[in-house]
Amino acid sequence: MKHSFLQPDLSQIRHQIRQILVSYSHEWDIVSELVQNAVDAIKVTDEGCGHISLVVDASTRTIEIADDGIGIDPTEIYSLLRPFGTRAC
Repeated sequence: MKHSFLQPDLSQIRHQIRQILVSYSHEWDIVSELVQNAVDAIKVTDEGCGHISLVVDASTRTIEIADDGIGIDPTEIYSLLRPFGTRAC
């Protein structure tokens, strides 16, 4: 059976999902990834640098990360959530 990177079969998708799950060995790995995504979204402009907000609420055991980066066009969300989805910059 021939595999295509552009049209992954079910076994390729399952393998990719397993690799993603293995890469996050601790909850802080996920927080680190989210913070890095926020940093990547920040662009330096003529108006100055962007901002990232990180709020940790111990009483509710929640973490909130926000940035004023470029955001995601709502029309791109579906394709980003598909296996192997990515965003072209």
